Amino acid sequence: MQHPKITQPEIHSSSRHALKKYLDKIGALHLNASPVLPSLDIKGYFWMFELIEESKAYLSRAIGKRTTFLSVPMYYWFKSLTPIYESTGDLDGEIYRTLQADGPLDLKDLCQFFREYPRQIIKKRLEYLQDMFAVTTLGKGRTLYQKEGAVWFTYLWGTSEMWESRVSRKFQVLSPEEAKTKIKRNLGNFLDKITLSKIVKEA
Repeated sequence: MQHPKITQPEIHSSSRHALKKYLDKIGALHLNASPVLPSLDIKGYFWMFELIEESKAYLSRAIGKRTTFLSVPMYYWFKSLTPIYESTGDLDGEIYRTLQADGPLDLKDLCQFFREYPRQIIKKRLEYLQDMFAVTTLGKGRTLYQKEGAVWFTYLWGTSEMWESRVSRKFQVLSPEEAKTKIKRNLGNFLDKITLSKIVKEA
């Protein structure tokens, strides 16, 4: 017998302020319908990027390797569990240094610096750098599609240091054990113990 797929609720925020309050309370939201976390509706998606542009939210792949919006404290807690990224001489390092020097850039513009590589390769390396909390989205780029109040756009990529430079309140980097405790406390109402332990272990 196949069990029905369980989906967490979609958040229908009445305002950007309400969305930020909700994110700060939970600590993390998924972009699309998710069995793990509450997710955003299309209006919330647009507001979330306004928060990102003010460094009041952080775009990551922290939970389930899918687009996960983190509150500012949650970002620093996950970062405390992640080895510090050191730029190397490989493609990852070249992408990082390009964003450091010329960012923010959307994927199309970034690919112009690396014409010898397929777009999909650059995208995959960006995902790796996201997983290392080295790069993130800094805001909205070109508008791709707009209909009935819904807007889709490209992402502008930059380094996480750029994002951190705009954070109004500075957070101390915690020990891994302290960070794990805070993540579990925040997300414990939504995630079962096995899933939560896996997320913290993989971070």
